[in-house]
Amino acid sequence: MSGFGQNSGTTITVCNLWVSSPDLLETTFSNYDPSIHTYTLHQTTAGALENTNLIPVGIVITTSMTLYLRIVNTNTQEISIEALTILISPLILSGATTLDAPTSSAICSVESGGTAPFTFTWSIQGAVVTEGSISTLTIPSNSQASMITCTVTDASDCISSVSMQVVPSASAFDDTITLTTSEIEIVTSSTSVYANDYLNFQSLTFPVIQQQVYLEETGEGWDNFNLNPNGTISALPGTAAGIYNLQYSIFHVNGGFVGSASINLQVFYSAFELIAFVDWDGNGIKSDDEPLFTEGKFLISGSDGTELELYSDTGTYVYNSVSNTTYGFSYQVNDGSLPLFSCETSFLDINPVAGSTTTYFFPITSIPEINGAVSLISYQTPSPGFTRYYEVKVKNIGSLPIVNAVLNVQKPENSTLVSYCNTCIATADGFQKTNITLAPFEQAVLPFEVQFNTIPNIQLGDYV
Repeated sequence: MSGFGQNSGTTITVCNLWVSSPDLLETTFSNYDPSIHTYTLHQTTAGALENTNLIPVGIVITTSMTLYLRIVNTNTQEISIEALTILISPLILSGATTLDAPTSSAICSVESGGTAPFTFTWSIQGAVVTEGSISTLTIPSNSQASMITCTVTDASDCISSVSMQVVPSASAFDDTITLTTSEIEIVTSSTSVYANDYLNFQSLTFPVIQQQVYLEETGEGWDNFNLNPNGTISALPGTAAGIYNLQYSIFHVNGGFVGSASINLQVFYSAFELIAFVDWDGNGIKSDDEPLFTEGKFLISGSDGTELELYSDTGTYVYNSVSNTTYGFSYQVNDGSLPLFSCETSFLDINPVAGSTTTYFFPITSIPEINGAVSLISYQTPSPGFTRYYEVKVKNIGSLPIVNAVLNVQKPENSTLVSYCNTCIATADGFQKTNITLAPFEQAVLPFEVQFNTIPNIQLGDYV
């Protein structure tokens, strides 16, 4: 600072804001002597030269900019102009929640700014629950809606916070449920109202999710019916055939309304149970060891003009009939399974029996063959830093049993295997299942979980 002129300047990098103070020069320039130097702060070079456009002490700056110091040596009256660049490098955070019943998770990410290592302080409703290097927090989904705050402190004590709210998400949808009337006994539906209802994006058909809620009958029309805790509906003896419109509501066990929906309950005169099976011994009678057949469709025709093609992923189908109608039934094997499998059985001029379910079998003849299919099922989108659940499904699509097969499963890239089926063996890149034995059309499910790697924090100047 000797002589009149403008120097190359100085850069000050700060976290979220900068405040000018009386000791600015003393803390910024090593050769500053408060006994002989004075300074003023200006918006422009011209302002510094002419001593105009002064910026007062104590000004708060939150965005990067360049200011100009007019420095005067009171002994010599020499003036120096210093460019002072204030570089604001805010610590930018992002927060997200994932609703995976029975627990929810929150994750806090440093998007930019700051200097590692980072300390994460988590609080719920203002109360600190954990502090350390962990950027995720697990919260029970059945807790009341909570405000979650993540406060991050970097190596230079720069602090920033982000908040997120965990709110249980629930959806109840209208249902269509069928029953066959009986004159002498209570009849219960095979379908539950929970079949298409959700809590935190998880199906209420799962027992662990279902335990978090309870049901109530609402509205009118329930005189002949009961809504059971598992969501099925029971009809009292003698309930007349017809269509009934009912309503129900779902409540959280910790209190609070979850949702409501309507039920289109169809009570029928009688029913037919249709069963397709692989007839290994060729006697036309289903034995316990003969598997159900799923690679085809049931064909139904009625004297009232009914013409139906009904698919079943179990090999069985219950068809509800109406009175004063005769029916015909047959089974058609899918083209992809011909000529390995075939069916010649059909039934004609069948009359319903009131209040009863009549069973008809369709034996499937087969040509011996061993064949299998493997599929990978993902129930959640992969997300850095989170654990995700997968299932490997192995199905026997041949006509003979699969015996002692071996399957190697490779985990997704950029992930760590967290858990896998109890009878499996961990490998370098996944796990292995041995001794797989499946009857025709039998399926094995191998669940596993992986933890996806977090996205590394990249700082200015880092090499990637």
